Amino acid sequence: MAEEMVSPALARVAARFTSRFPKHRAMLEEVRRDLHGNLPDLPLKEVQSMLHDLAGTAAPLGYPELGNLASDAEGKVKTLRTSDAAMSSALLQQVDDSLQRVTKELEAS
Repeated sequence: MAEEMVSPALARVAARFTSRFPKHRAMLEEVRRDLHGNLPDLPLKEVQSMLHDLAGTAAPLGYPELGNLASDAEGKVKTLRTSDAAMSSALLQQVDDSLQRVTKELEAS
C-alpha cells in the first residue's frame, strides 16, 4: 500500500484487498497448470472476474503494476473465453504468460 494513504477506512480496504492475494495466486496457479488440458472445465469466467476486480482496485490502493498486469490478463482471458480459436496454442501461451506475470506480481506485493 502506498505510504500517502492515511485514512483508517482506506487502510482497512487495502488490508482486505491484500489479504486475498494468496487466494488469487492459488486460483491463477491452478488455471495455469490446467490451461493446456481441459479448457472447458476451467473457471475462466471466475478468473476473468477476479482479474477485473484486481485491475480496478490495485492502482488506487498503491499497486499500479499489478493493476496493469491484471487488466492485460483479463483481456486475454476474455479473448480465450469468447474466441472460436480458443484452442490456439499461441493464444493459450499468451494467457499462460499473462497469468504468470500477475502471479509473480501478487507474490512480490
